[in-house]
Amino acid sequence: MPEGNAPEVPIGGAHKLTDLYGHWIPFPDATVETVLIERQGPTVTIGFETCDMAYRDGELVANDLQARVVVRWHGVQELRLEGIDPGGRNWIDGLTLKPQGEGVRGE
Repeated sequence: MPEGNAPEVPIGGAHKLTDLYGHWIPFPDATVETVLIERQGPTVTIGFETCDMAYRDGELVANDLQARVVVRWHGVQELRLEGIDPGGRNWIDGLTLKPQGEGVRGE
């Protein structure tokens, strides 16, 4: 997702991250802390901690800034999760949130 001042889709609390970093970040190298899958909804909640470095257009713009983030999807229609990488780390390369019909697609 191109970085900007706000995410491409409306996200409650997004201003907390844009206030911290000065722009919307794609969550590179975020460490996954929790994953909760609830039958009702169905709802999926992922909690993670952002990397201590933030980049914008490939340039380092923030160092030593970290945030705990919780992303929750309601009415989940499709879910695919992969496990810990071969190096034993539970991190993600990034999280992209895009509009899809009336909903949001996260990759």
